Order: sequence, then structure tokens, then C-alpha cells
Amino acid sequence: MASYGLTTSESFVSGSSSNDEGWQDDAAEDLDTFVRLSKAGHFKRAEQFFHAFLGSHASDFAVAVQYAENLIEQGAFNSATKVLTALLLHSVDMDDEKRTILRLLLSTAWIYIFFDVEGAESTAVNSLKEVGEVLIEEEMSPLRVSDRDMI
Repeated sequence: MASYGLTTSESFVSGSSSNDEGWQDDAAEDLDTFVRLSKAGHFKRAEQFFHAFLGSHASDFAVAVQYAENLIEQGAFNSATKVLTALLLHSVDMDDEKRTILRLLLSTAWIYIFFDVEGAESTAVNSLKEVGEVLIEEEMSPLRVSDRDMI
């Protein structure tokens, strides 16, 4: 699969949109469309959509993480590494939880690039220690499975 990464990773750290939270209302639907295109395997279309509608929000954590995840899913591990490394190195106002997420994604890419399973395991264990228990506060309908569903 082809990689459609950005030519420079600086666009992910050039500005912070944390001061302007109003974009979220406008871009949330675009981010959802980008994720759906990516999950469906339409990586080229997702990349084009990203640059057309989300590129100006690339320094926002949610957008950058989805973009990096898209790169990992399409096998563009070097591009994902560049994006994630730039975010980790240049985003000084990022909290520990966000840094943990970026390190986990970076470790995932490194498994494929460097076969660094031990490093990924260490990152995962340390992340679990940092995060502790994770509570999901979503109302979800129960999943019901019967014996007939197993056939």
C-alpha cells in the first residue's frame, strides 16, 4: 500500500488550536468522515480529504492522532513515526495522558519498522502503570449471544 504522508511533520506542531476550541463543532464531522474513509481502506481518498478539510487542524491532538493511526493502518510506519515524533518533541503544552497515547502509537509503528517488540511491551507496561484503571463512561446496550449465534 502506498504512503500518503505529509512532506513535513512541522505542520503538526506549527500552531496550537488548543486556544480555539470552536473548531471542534465544525471539524468533528469531517474527522468522522476521515476516520470512516481510513477504516474502509480508502487511504488515498482519506489522505485527500484530510488535506482538504482537516489540514488546518493538524496540530490539534485528536486530528493528529487520527492521522497517525491512519498512517499506521495503511502500513506507512515511517511517516507515522515522523508525525508522532514531531508531536512528542515539539508539543510542550501536552499533558501526560496525551503523551502516553502518542508513545503507544509510536511503539506500534516501531514494532513494524525495527521489530521492537520488547520496547513496545515496555511502553505498554509503563503506560498501564501511569494510567491505572480506565473507566469508560458510555451507556452501551448489552450484547446478547445465544448458542444459535455460534453456528
